[in-house]
Amino acid sequence: MPSSESASNTRFWRLVAMLLLILAVCGFGAVTLCGGVFTAVAASGGEYAGGIWIISLPSLLIGGWLLFICARQLRRVWRTMETPPPEA
Repeated sequence: MPSSESASNTRFWRLVAMLLLILAVCGFGAVTLCGGVFTAVAASGGEYAGGIWIISLPSLLIGGWLLFICARQLRRVWRTMETPPPEA
């Protein structure tokens, strides 16, 4: 049977992992939002639209992909935390 200290230590590190994943999802979401805003500005045309496309599309695609990866991992960790450990 695991000790109480070991269980609380595991719970603490799970909380730290959850917070890091949440911050990562928010950060990558902001990158995606920034890419989206610049994409909308580039789509409206203008003198520097070509340069804005070069900046916005990679930001939008990479931010969206990283957001998806972090959200998927966050969901997995959340499900693990909800599931009670098996009794021996």
